[in-house]
Amino acid sequence: MDLGIVLPIIHRSLNDNGRLLVWRNVFGDPTAEITPFRREVQRIVESRGVGRVGNPENSQVTADKIAHSGLFAVERISRYSWAIDLTTDQVRALFRTFSDWTPREVDVVACAVDKLGGRVSENYTSWLISATPQASQMSPL
Repeated sequence: MDLGIVLPIIHRSLNDNGRLLVWRNVFGDPTAEITPFRREVQRIVESRGVGRVGNPENSQVTADKIAHSGLFAVERISRYSWAIDLTTDQVRALFRTFSDWTPREVDVVACAVDKLGGRVSENYTSWLISATPQASQMSPL
């Protein structure tokens, strides 16, 4: 989302006791050992030859954008690490929901799961940013 558009709208909608909460699930955990499945996913992503604009998976980058808007003060960033076991069918169903994955890429990653025994474990992180509206910037409703 374009934070330059979204943040002012949210800011106007909150009272001074309100909170902006931003939650994100991120594929992979930089603190965990890289799995063979993760390496295959990385290979597929790198084969695109095109990177993402910005870094929407980085909580600090997002928190900095929120704070730099002047509309919110970031109170806290909470981070959570977790893991999940997925079958080939579950990987296929999950990766189909990723808007930047083509059907062909989904098939390739599902085949990788088959080659790894039909079941993989993957590490994820989630983060939650909590921010308060800046009182000096509060817009009347």
